[in-house]
Amino acid sequence: MSVDRASRPRSDEPARGGRPTARRFSRPELFHRVECQSEHGQRLVRRGLRRAANALYGLEVVLYALAEDQDAVEALEQVIDNKMEALESQIDAAVKKYQTVMAAHEGLPQPTYRHPLRAKLVIASPRMMTLAVLIEQYDGLVQMIDRLWFGRVIKNREHSNVVYQLRTAFFDVANSLAELERGARAAALRRGHLDADTAAGDEDAVEIEETGADATDSRRSVFSFGGR
Repeated sequence: MSVDRASRPRSDEPARGGRPTARRFSRPELFHRVECQSEHGQRLVRRGLRRAANALYGLEVVLYALAEDQDAVEALEQVIDNKMEALESQIDAAVKKYQTVMAAHEGLPQPTYRHPLRAKLVIASPRMMTLAVLIEQYDGLVQMIDRLWFGRVIKNREHSNVVYQLRTAFFDVANSLAELERGARAAALRRGHLDADTAAGDEDAVEIEETGADATDSRRSVFSFGGR
């Protein structure tokens, strides 16, 4: 049976009895491969990166909508960058501290990790790339901490404090960015800078193709801006 082309809904028109299908934008993307040895680093990939990347993508949408209001754009970008730079500084300081400790202790044992996470990230903005690099740095720090712990250079309490404090700091930034995105999006809607369809888009913030240590242990997760 032939179907009249004119009767078919366009991609941005509602299907019969359903919601409008979100428009798919042709945006630039980068492919970035990561490998996290520690369970702590893997949790950031699977949970923290999803939340932070969704928030950052939403903020990029708002920044684009506010393009003609340079003061608003600069103010919002400064808030975003301050939050991310504070996290970078925390991780960087810890890495430098424990690199110095490592240098003073030769012959430390090198533990292996039974189930490393290997993933390919599809990243849509420079700030999302920064998040991925921070997770890699954090995972490297955890590996240093583990070596120092096995070598009896640091005790359980210090081991736990460093690992959990920085992981919590990452989740705090992710939650803070999510709150900032909700407020900025609502304000842009109220002021007419953003229409409801764009604000409720269903673009993928970051795509993660995950493959475990075993060939049979493979999963594919798509983390989407719309999936809150």
